[in-house]
Amino acid sequence: TILLLPNSSLPVPPNKTLAAFIHIGKTGGSSIAVNLRNGCHSWLPKPCKREKMLHFSADFSTPLSKLSTYYHTPDFDNSLLFDNLQRQQHQIVVITLRDPFDRIVSAFLYQHPKNQLLHRFVEYKKTIQYHLKLSELGSVWAVFQFREQKLKAKQEFQKEIEFFKCLPSLEIFATLLNTSSNNHSSKTWEQASNTGDCATVAQLAIHQQPDNPISHFRWGLQSIVKEGNLDQYLTLLIRTEHLEDDWISANQFFEPKKVILLPQKKLRDSNTMNFPVKKELSPSAQKILCKALEGEYKIYFQLLERALNLNKKEKAASMKYSQQKCPSLKLSP
Repeated sequence: TILLLPNSSLPVPPNKTLAAFIHIGKTGGSSIAVNLRNGCHSWLPKPCKREKMLHFSADFSTPLSKLSTYYHTPDFDNSLLFDNLQRQQHQIVVITLRDPFDRIVSAFLYQHPKNQLLHRFVEYKKTIQYHLKLSELGSVWAVFQFREQKLKAKQEFQKEIEFFKCLPSLEIFATLLNTSSNNHSSKTWEQASNTGDCATVAQLAIHQQPDNPISHFRWGLQSIVKEGNLDQYLTLLIRTEHLEDDWISANQFFEPKKVILLPQKKLRDSNTMNFPVKKELSPSAQKILCKALEGEYKIYFQLLERALNLNKKEKAASMKYSQQKCPSLKLSP
């Protein structure tokens, strides 16, 4: 029996809600988070009140907004999500989900240091600090170089640069996965990188090793489902490819007759940026990458089968999409 929390106008206590809203990186979770009363990082006060968040009125917020607590990569790293699940703070998990091939490609391109330099600069240009610095330095290029030096001075970004030295392109990353070696289990990525063992660096990325400096590689379906024992929870899914429909069906799981407004538009869309590292992948490299993601696909299909807010037709559509993306694999739940 599921006991819904009272439909109260009071703020929802963090970490003690009916549902855990699990935002897996590069799945469109940021688009949905702005529609959640608690849709900001765990260290921020709740309800969320920041520039890009909606300011909710209890009369208009959705059931999912009122009944869920938001978790993202920092909450995986510090085990907040897994600790709260172990303490049975939640009865339902709501997971943002994306086809594994599309997600890993998006994560690679988004977190590649060369692309990050551009992405962060584009975001910086939206601030008043940019215009002040432009006035000081006199040209856009000078401001870009200033920001580049500042970013490269950060230890965290230095690690990302070192990690991607072995993986300069998506094609090379995929090709390096074409090995049956299990040596990756006995090395850290730094040991592999320092010895020029780029195949192991690639294998560590795809196998979601905990010391990986790239958060969206570190936390995928395999690592999150295993660490959180998610197979024991009632599951709702919000698929990247069907954000609006799934947002509505996830909310109507709690209140079937409630009219649900479409989610607020995306905060960011990287597809409009002309990144230096591009989505270029040969058919043979795509086949290798699909094979490396076989374990991730297995869990992906299992989650689809368990989703309570999706009907058979919707589940079949997602499975068909994945089978078309990776036709060389015999994918099944």
